[in-house]
Amino acid sequence: MSETKTLYVVSDSIGETAEKVAKATISQFDQDAMDIVRIPFVRHTEQIRNIIEEAASNGGVICHTLVSQELRESFEQIAREEHVQYVDILGPMLNIVSNVTDSRPRMKPGIIHRLDQEYFKRVAAIEFAVKYDDGKNPSGFKKADVVLVGVSRTSK
Repeated sequence: MSETKTLYVVSDSIGETAEKVAKATISQFDQDAMDIVRIPFVRHTEQIRNIIEEAASNGGVICHTLVSQELRESFEQIAREEHVQYVDILGPMLNIVSNVTDSRPRMKPGIIHRLDQEYFKRVAAIEFAVKYDDGKNPSGFKKADVVLVGVSRTSK
């Protein structure tokens, strides 16, 4: 049996997108095919160099969702120098959409996770549910969109 390899997930934001792609990929193989190591908030070339050198030392591979063109170019150059295999998940899509729409991307990491009005509405809904979930304070019923009634501990 071969040694489990490492797939490094590198991002200049939280790394959720790249990790989902990595997990979807690995799920197509044996359970112990690869370990995933997520490395979020990468913003400097020196961080990239350290990650790539670690991957090179243990035969790992890397996928990334770096938004910055400068960081992507540095990443590509260092990975070639160190002979590390990698996948740029976001870069090709940014280029294609930019060409098709004849516009430039914002180039801001983490923009998909921004705190917008929808986010705050979801948080308020969760807080409301927690506050009134036991039925001890029926004043919440008047404010609710939906009220589920049932026996306790039945996962309503």
